[in-house]
Amino acid sequence: MTTYAIIGGGIAGTTAAEAIREQDSAGDIHLFETEASRLYSRILLPNYLAGRSAKEGLVIRNEQWYTDRKINLNTEATVASIDKDAKKVLLSENSAQPYDKLLLATGARSFVIPFPGHELPGVLSMCTIDDVEKLKQEAEGEKNAVVIGGGLLGLEMASGLSHLGLNVTVIEIFPWLLPRQLDKEGGDVLKTILEEQGLDFRLDAKVASINGTNHVESIQLEGGEQLATKVILVSAGIRPNLDLAKEAGIQVDKGIVIDDSAATSHPDIFAAGDCTEHKGRIYGIWPAAEAQGRVAGTVMGGGTAAFTGIAPSHRLKVSGVDLFSIGEFDKDDENRFERVAGEKTYRKVVFNSKGNPIGAILIGDLKERSKLSQEINASK
Repeated sequence: MTTYAIIGGGIAGTTAAEAIREQDSAGDIHLFETEASRLYSRILLPNYLAGRSAKEGLVIRNEQWYTDRKINLNTEATVASIDKDAKKVLLSENSAQPYDKLLLATGARSFVIPFPGHELPGVLSMCTIDDVEKLKQEAEGEKNAVVIGGGLLGLEMASGLSHLGLNVTVIEIFPWLLPRQLDKEGGDVLKTILEEQGLDFRLDAKVASINGTNHVESIQLEGGEQLATKVILVSAGIRPNLDLAKEAGIQVDKGIVIDDSAATSHPDIFAAGDCTEHKGRIYGIWPAAEAQGRVAGTVMGGGTAAFTGIAPSHRLKVSGVDLFSIGEFDKDDENRFERVAGEKTYRKVVFNSKGNPIGAILIGDLKERSKLSQEINASK
């Protein structure tokens, strides 16, 4: 009987466990998760912050799901190290789990830019349910909040804080919002929509310092402007969790390097999700993590599968905002494109030399979303 160990109970690790069981009905599967929760939707955390979703509504897999598939789920379990020669996972409480095949699905952590004052209480980042609980506590009774970062999560959390009744200012270093998902014209349209919802913005702006004595009291921009606030959320992207892989001598670059079968540089050790780098790319999005987890689990269980990449697509989950982007939408100099902009609507489709769509942005009207997604993924 084959013994499988999976480090990380997020979407990549849980999907891998499911795929292993589909291939191997008798194998012994051990899943280790540092949080107290079973698999839940990180995508819905902004809704939980805003009170639009109950905590129970975030849960994707209940206890019975793991029991039915004979997956040994270990929550609040911290893996201290990997002994790849002895094929053991060593836990922080000095116990060990032998394995025949191992999956690293260690995910990523929020990146907090080391501004002067970033260590002050009241300066938070967002990655887990516990992070949302802390943010709620800090926001209670406050009037103002500042979000550093105008990306997807930053805007979604800003909307959530606004829904709680706070005046929210978003600071973005780029000249427009969602610089990784929109071009400038699309970003300008989105800014107009969100301003009408009550959000305030400082674009093309840099933070000089975060100020306070025993708690954050204000934030100062490089131009001299100072914003009074006791709540600052830093949403500046993620960094893959690589410590276990590095210490075990597994090849890493920006992430844990994997091939199309999700295999790492060491035999019988695989990786999937936000901690990985595939063909030089870190995806850091739910659909890629799920796809990599399914490939890893299938191959680990004895089947055949391959992850060849996906065209990243993005939706902004803010009430009253219909936005979708996918693929390569910013290569205007190399490709033909169609663009139509209105006050609150925007449509852009980019085509390659063969006339096939390779990227698109839609704001306000998403009726073409499914069709464009299929065509763009087919042209990869």
